[in-house]
Amino acid sequence: MTGRRPWTALLAEQRPAEETPRAGSAQQPAQLARRVAQLGRVRAAAVATGAVGLRLFLGYEVRRARRDAAPLLDVTVLRHPGVPAGLLACCVVMGCYAGFLFVLTLRLQDGLGFTALAAGLAVLPYASGFALCGLAVARLPERARAVLPVAGPPVLAAIVVALAGLAAAGWPWPAGSVLLVAGGAAHAAAFSPLVTRLTGVVPAGAAAALSAAVSTGTLLAAVLGVTLVGGLHLALSAAGQHGRALTLPPALLTAVLLLAGSVAARRATRPAPDTRPVPARPEVVGSRP
Repeated sequence: MTGRRPWTALLAEQRPAEETPRAGSAQQPAQLARRVAQLGRVRAAAVATGAVGLRLFLGYEVRRARRDAAPLLDVTVLRHPGVPAGLLACCVVMGCYAGFLFVLTLRLQDGLGFTALAAGLAVLPYASGFALCGLAVARLPERARAVLPVAGPPVLAAIVVALAGLAAAGWPWPAGSVLLVAGGAAHAAAFSPLVTRLTGVVPAGAAAALSAAVSTGTLLAAVLGVTLVGGLHLALSAAGQHGRALTLPPALLTAVLLLAGSVAARRATRPAPDTRPVPARPEVVGSRP
């Protein structure tokens, strides 16, 4: 280890794992395909069961809200203008974040030979970018904060695709770290101002219900993001894909979802139309000679 840079001691040999010879490689593809098929059926059953359970739970909570029985998740907060689209945008951003970082850490460990500690340190700049941008957003003028939820997801989408290209054959630490800091900042720009705006839309008494909806929705979105984006990565890996053929499809799926989230954020931040009646102009008596 003499003469090596300190951080390289955390890395294993950075040789793609798919190039490592393994015993029984002739039988492995068929066994892996059967295993993936079994997991696919289990996953489909789990998703269907979860969807039914979620529908029953939401119906129960709606009935409790109608009886003023203090529901755990008050979904009536979604009746306020802009809240459904804003909540959808928040969930898309968090789901894409969870899914792509799951894929990236898998790629760093399984494909490029990083240790678990090194893979965790590699994505640490993302959290730094998120924290720094989150602190800076509060100091921006209102007009700039209103643009960020719409502009953040497309920027994050471009960074995700660029990171997938970097991780296809190697991981240059300086470029990867810079992109991750920018990605975390774009994530914070898309998420934090939108949550603040939604909090200002609902009445003060509904702020807790909105917070619960955001927390629950983003948690479910993170699970779905890992399932969709991570499932695509694992399916491509099981099919023997390597390099860009393995890293780009999950990144492109993430980018498409983020663009859809930008559209939802645009709808949420659109000013509500003024539905107040226009007062009639008073008739001036004797205005003519």
